[in-house]
Amino acid sequence: TRILNLHRRAPPAFPLHLFGQRWGGWIKAAAEAASAPADYVGGPLLAGASAVIGNARWAQAYPGWDEPPHLWVCSVGDSGGSKSPGADPVLKRIIPAIERELQRDFPDRLREWQAAAEIAKAKRATWEADVKQAAKRGNPPPLPPRDMEPPPAPKAPALRSNDATIEVVAEHLAGGAPKGLLMVRDELAGHLLGMN
Repeated sequence: TRILNLHRRAPPAFPLHLFGQRWGGWIKAAAEAASAPADYVGGPLLAGASAVIGNARWAQAYPGWDEPPHLWVCSVGDSGGSKSPGADPVLKRIIPAIERELQRDFPDRLREWQAAAEIAKAKRATWEADVKQAAKRGNPPPLPPRDMEPPPAPKAPALRSNDATIEVVAEHLAGGAPKGLLMVRDELAGHLLGMN
């Protein structure tokens, strides 16, 4: 048994009491259902909360010292130690439910964009025809209308991204992530290597 336990100390107990009765009880029940330590449920829950809050609220230690609520959370444990089953209640139920709520009005926004894009296309076509007519008659061409370029297409709000490059993360944060983004990686090495 000396070889198997590698002389590791037990990790400190996860402070369930800090989550209050409702969330502390939920973490405990979800961990028991996943046969995982509470840490493997509570860590992803904190990371998800960080992404939901995003840049909307910053903590201030004192005037001039502001900190964003961005958390870097990593579940560390042996292979087969229930890290993924512990994270599943957050990553497969809570985060998708929030994303569905965020995306509720996306089909309407997409239809509005499609209509605006078609109007812009029609304005361009009209302007191009007017330029051709002016050229045939030897008149100066009309100035292009200001709104003949379609607006940028809306992106469906996303709260989570898996195995994305830094460029994809930047795109999410610029258009599709309302406040923050939860980056989920199975392996920490993959995340670090994706930064180059």
